[in-house]
Amino acid sequence: IISIHFFRKNSTIKMVLCFKWADCFKIVKSGIVKASTYVLESITYFFVNLFALKYFFDDEPVIVLIAVEKFLGLLTLFIGFSMAAQPLIGTLKGENNLKALRFLMRIVCLDLLLAGIILTVLTIVFAPLLVKAFGFYTEPLYTDGIIAIRIIGSTLTIHAILILFFIYYYLMEENFLALVISVVRNLISPLVLALIFTLIFKNYIGMCLGFALAPAISFFICAQIVFHKTKKNLFPFLLPHDMDDKILIYDFEINPENVVDMSETAQNMLKNFSVSDKTCIFVGTLIEDIFMLVLEKNTKKKIHAECTIIVEQTGVRLIMRDSGIIFDVTKEDASIDSFRQFIIPNLMFTSKNKSYMTTSGYNRIELFFAE
Repeated sequence: IISIHFFRKNSTIKMVLCFKWADCFKIVKSGIVKASTYVLESITYFFVNLFALKYFFDDEPVIVLIAVEKFLGLLTLFIGFSMAAQPLIGTLKGENNLKALRFLMRIVCLDLLLAGIILTVLTIVFAPLLVKAFGFYTEPLYTDGIIAIRIIGSTLTIHAILILFFIYYYLMEENFLALVISVVRNLISPLVLALIFTLIFKNYIGMCLGFALAPAISFFICAQIVFHKTKKNLFPFLLPHDMDDKILIYDFEINPENVVDMSETAQNMLKNFSVSDKTCIFVGTLIEDIFMLVLEKNTKKKIHAECTIIVEQTGVRLIMRDSGIIFDVTKEDASIDSFRQFIIPNLMFTSKNKSYMTTSGYNRIELFFAE
């Protein structure tokens, strides 16, 4: 549907066919890492099911095992939760705002831990209902199914953290570390432990225990690999701290008093970094005028804002976000309905480069002032 735009008479976008082996290699390399999760998981289930059929010689353990495997399909919930952070991870990485990215990942980790704990508790409490949903009403399938589901359900929290870091390393283009997590979590640990514990206990409960211990063993192995692969002070998010003291992040509710305080705070902070008075004045003026313009356009609700200042070697980067109505404050041909709407486009010329975009439903303005 979108491609129809290329064939319009007034289209400003022209399709150019291009083929590069380097681009193909990048796509394949990234795609293999993401696809490995499902491919390796399928390989594990294939061999585990084959082993169960050969070892147990009857249908009941295999039926319970298949129910366990289907139950583990709930782990896709954690993939969705982790991918929800993708827009913010990409934006903060593009801004080189590693301090905010580290803070974001800590929050996401806590959210995933909480989600894992809640899902674990619900699984243990409502295991009988889940078993009935699989059609297990008679003994011994009913009781065996409850035991198996509760054993596997106790591991969901660790699964959540492993999935999060797989997604995170994938988004950070650390493909090797993401692939390591995928191979260990989806193939090596569950396959080896399930077979070993089955032989030890000589029943399918041993196989379930193997599946239950697999994520914990995977977590330990992957943590060791990441720790030794990277520098100690970068573990586990791989984000250096050398720019933390030059990144200042403020969040506040937009009102005249807070905006003025933010403008003065920004100017005083920049003076401490020996930034030129001209840049300090421009930054302070733009902060005050832009946020006051946002306030003018949102008179019926509280508006929250975030202001980030990054002092770089070549200049100062100013990033502002707000929860108000969506509008591009950098647009030069915007309708003028106030004095600030007139003055801001002219002040924009003081910035070497500027950009506007929406991130997760918020206005985002980025300005760079060369020193």
